[in-house]
This record gives sequence, structure tokens and C-alpha cells, in this order.
Amino acid sequence: MSNLPDSSSVAVTGRISEDILPDLLRQLEELKRRRTNNSSQMQEWLFNLAKKELQSMQDYARLGIKNWEQLILEDLNALSRFFHQDANQINGIPSNLQHIINCIARMKARVSSLVDNIDSNNSPSSSPSQPEEDPDVVVRETSQKWKDLRMEEEILKSQGMTELKLSYDNLELAEKLCLLCFSIFPENYVIKKRPLIYWWIGEGFVTPTANHTAEEMGNQCFRKLMSVGLIEPVYERGSKAAKCCRMHPWIRRMVISVAKELRFFNFDSSGNPISPAEFSRSENGADEFSRRACLVTTNRESPDLRNFYHEDLQTLFNVNAQYLDFKKDGKSDGLSMMRKLVVLQLGKWQRWPKHHIEVEDEIFLKDLGSMKHLSYLSLQGIYGITKLPVSIGRLINIKILDLRACQNLEELPAGIASLKNLTHLDLSDCFLLEYIPRSLGSLSELQVLKGFIICNSKTKDVCRLSDLVTLKKLKKLSLNINIENRATTETGEFKLNGLEALRSLTITWGASKTIPSFSFPSNLEKLDVRCLPEENPPDWLGPSELSNLKKLYIRGGKLERLVTHGNTQRLTWKVQVLHLKFLEKFQMEKVELLQVFAELKYLYKFECPKLTSFPCSDNEICEN
Repeated sequence: MSNLPDSSSVAVTGRISEDILPDLLRQLEELKRRRTNNSSQMQEWLFNLAKKELQSMQDYARLGIKNWEQLILEDLNALSRFFHQDANQINGIPSNLQHIINCIARMKARVSSLVDNIDSNNSPSSSPSQPEEDPDVVVRETSQKWKDLRMEEEILKSQGMTELKLSYDNLELAEKLCLLCFSIFPENYVIKKRPLIYWWIGEGFVTPTANHTAEEMGNQCFRKLMSVGLIEPVYERGSKAAKCCRMHPWIRRMVISVAKELRFFNFDSSGNPISPAEFSRSENGADEFSRRACLVTTNRESPDLRNFYHEDLQTLFNVNAQYLDFKKDGKSDGLSMMRKLVVLQLGKWQRWPKHHIEVEDEIFLKDLGSMKHLSYLSLQGIYGITKLPVSIGRLINIKILDLRACQNLEELPAGIASLKNLTHLDLSDCFLLEYIPRSLGSLSELQVLKGFIICNSKTKDVCRLSDLVTLKKLKKLSLNINIENRATTETGEFKLNGLEALRSLTITWGASKTIPSFSFPSNLEKLDVRCLPEENPPDWLGPSELSNLKKLYIRGGKLERLVTHGNTQRLTWKVQVLHLKFLEKFQMEKVELLQVFAELKYLYKFECPKLTSFPCSDNEICEN
């Protein structure tokens, strides 16, 4: 945008100070009036904080900074549009307030950057900015702008911080511990729910009850932290359930201050996480260091892992290291010292697909066998791991093994049968995986199994689908079909009806064009079918075979319609949520589809060009 002359700047400034900001303040008061009577103290503080920050923006007119109003006019208009939404469309006061405060913080950061640019133009040490798409760079720049605005000191000293701590104090003990885990994540990052809950399970912060699994209890805790406004939900397209979250920078600062005080992690004076060795060398070295540590680096090189080799360490979490060199000191047995580890998250947790992790040599894995207390191990997305060592069979207490997207992994060791406490095994996106031992079927505690391969292997001890019928606690299962023809499969029909606890099933076809027969358990609630290789649905994809199904997802493939030839009685589905994605040939009129899906509540369609009779467009949810 071109710079306006000074006279125009005065005119726009007057409009912002005299019209726009007062109008936004009035709308904020209206939002405050509409809140519920049982609003929390944190909500009250957020309202007052938003009001104070809007009022403080009126002072910019007296700063004498040219063209500052052009930087924020677009954000002000966006904020005004947000306020003008219909009251019924604005749900969740904490999330709305955080959205408002985020907008204000972004505007202040832009004005601060203008001041920085003015100063740096005359500075010989100024350097070109790094690529905007690098998330690490964005976070570092955002954090620097916070410091430039001197907002951090104000927040830490404010009455609002005291009230935020009170909100923390009102949580149950398990909820407090789960919240403190957020202290190590970079500012403004989107955090996936699954690795968080896996971490909580590994540390024992959430445990199973008589009626709920540990993962279900973790989901309850996640929802609780959202409901009180301590974390903000992040929704993926087509989903009404938040699978990701972020934490407001000011709440994050409160969490860091508490985590630092309680030695939940080791932090330096600026609130940055540091290793046990760095903590011992600091001015706090006389104090007892935390039993948790995280790998954090500001460059592409491996962090010095020698700083983390400590016999009392219980949790090691890789925050952003993309290269791990366990032989940096000429040795490769450093992990063997960490015998008390219960959580080892070396893999990726980030949402963006470009993030990857490499290891110099997979020999470091041999030391895993010494970690008898290990409960959660994540190697997700690590390149260079072709197989797991035999010693992994000594991890007798492990509950969660995350091998997702280990794209070089070719086989699992037979010793996996010794992991009798294993509840979660994720083999998704392990494209080279060819061998899963038959002994997998003996893991009676298994609740989640993802990436199981159905193939034409002639190996006698390879695990087949029929070997899983003994997994009576299995709730989630995902299958990859990689068979050449039906005649070479086990019986021609895959019987899953013996898995009575199964609630969620995903079936994905790769290069295979064979569609085997399936029989499903009566309590199956969610079916996700991907890349179906035929135009007509198989007989098992109908309401008679899936009588209690609540969610049906069809993604990719050649499917043209969802009416089976065997449904001569025109039975209707009980499905309430239907997702149709990347179906170029799928074509059903709205009337016909709603006749078959009589109980449908939500339809989400994306990249289905022949579905034209529905009012919602791509990336929107149609509510019936």
C-alpha cells in the first residue's frame, strides 16, 4: 500500500481515534453484556484487558509516527466485522475475547515493527528478514515484538496475571499438570491434541477409570482446559471437534511462571527452556533441577545431547530439533544413562507437513532396552529408521508406541509380543513396512492400532487380520489394503464382528484394486473409507451391514453413489455425520441422498464437483 501524504494521515487518524475505536469499545461492552452470569474471573479480566488495550491505542495519535494508521486499518475493519456478527453466531466468550486480544496484539506489533524499521534503516547491522513461511522465524519475530512493546513486563506485574493464576489454582491436580505441559511450546504455535494426550498418559497425569480409557480421560481434560479459556480450540476444515489448540501468549506467560516456580521444567531468566546441564551451570545451579527437559534449537544443527544425558531424567521432549546426532561425542550409548525415562518424544508433534526429523544413525535405538520405566515412545516422522532393535521387547511398561510416518521402517521385531501393557500402536504412513509379526495378536491390552497391513505375504508368521480377533479391548483400527486378488487372501472375507469393542474403523486402498468382503461389529460408530477403487459401493457399505453407524467418511477413489445393489428394501442409514472428499465422480441429488440418510445432521463436502444440489460450498458444513 502506498504511503499517504501527511494531510491524509491526519484525516484517517482522526477517524480511527474519534469513530472506529469508540465504536469498537461500545461493541465490546455489548459483548460483555451478553455473557452468561456464571462467567469466570479470567473472563472478567480478559474483558477489562481488551478494553484497556483498545483505549491505549488512542494514544498512538500522539506518538507522531507517520502512516501508522494504514498498518492497522485493515485489522480494525476485520475486528469491527467480527463484532457485527449475529449474536447467535458468536459462541464461547473466552475464545472471542482471545480473538479480540490477538487482533489488538497484532496491530500493536505492526506499529512496533514500523518503529523498528525506522531505527534499523540507519543501523549498519540490520539484516534482511528471513522467509515468512518458516514457523520458527515467525515465532522468534513475534516474541521480539512482544519485548519491543514492553508488554511482557506489564503482564507479569498486572492484577490480571494474579487472576489467571487463580484460574489455574481452581483446576484439579491432574488438570494443572496437563496445563503445565504447554509451557515448553513456542508462542503462537498450533499444537495437536493427540501427542499432548499421549504425553499426559505417559506421565500418568490422566489414568483410566472403570468406565473410561486413559485417552478418553485425556480428552475430557483437553475439553476442560478449553471450556475455561486457558487454551483456544483450532478447528480443521469440516470438523466441529477441535483436534488442535493454541495458547494465548499472555496465558502462556502465566503457565511458564508457574512451571518455572514448580520446577516442572528448567527455564532461564527469560523463560526459555534449558537443559539440566545448562541449569546446573546457571545461577540456579544450587537448586534441584527438573526431571523434565526438552530439545530446543535455534538452528538446523543437532542440539548437544550430552547436556541431556542424566540418570534422573524422566521426560525428554523434542520441541523443534530436526537433526539428532547421538554420536556427536564419539559415543552412541548416551541414552543408556537415562534409565528412569517414562516419556521419550523424539518424533514430530507439529501440524505442518513440511517438518521432518533426521537421525545420523539408528544405532542409538539399541539403548532403548535399558528404559524399563518407559511408558510413551514417539519416533513419529523420523527419517533413517529401517527397523527397531530386538531390545525394544524389554520395554515392559510401555503403553504408547508412535511410529507414524517412519517412512524407512521395513519391519517390526518379533519381540513386540513382550509389550503386554501396550495400548496404542501407530504404524500409519509407514509406506515401506512389509512385516508385522503374528505375535501382535497377543497384545491383549491394545486399544488403538493404526496402519495394519493386509497383503499377500506368504510368510508363515506374518500377522493377519484373523489374528486380531483376540484383541477384545480394541476400539480404533485402521487397515491398509495391499492385496493383488481376493483368492489369495485368508478366506475371502474379513470378519471383524468378533471385535466387540471396536468403535472406529478406517480402510485405505493403496495400489490394490481388490475389494474384499467385510463383516463388522454391531457397535461400530465411525467408518472412514479411503481410495475405494470401484464406482459402485460394495455390499458391506450399506445400512444393513452398518446398522448403528453414526459417522461415515468417504475420501478419494472412484465411488459414484452410495446406494448398494443389495439394498432392495431401500433401508436407510442412521448416519448423522457424512463427509465426502475428493470424489470426482460422485453424483447424487440432494433429495435422493437425504432419503437414504434420513437421520443426517451434518454434511461436509470438498472437491466433489458433481455434488451441486447442496446449498453449502466446499469447505462448509451443511446442517440438515
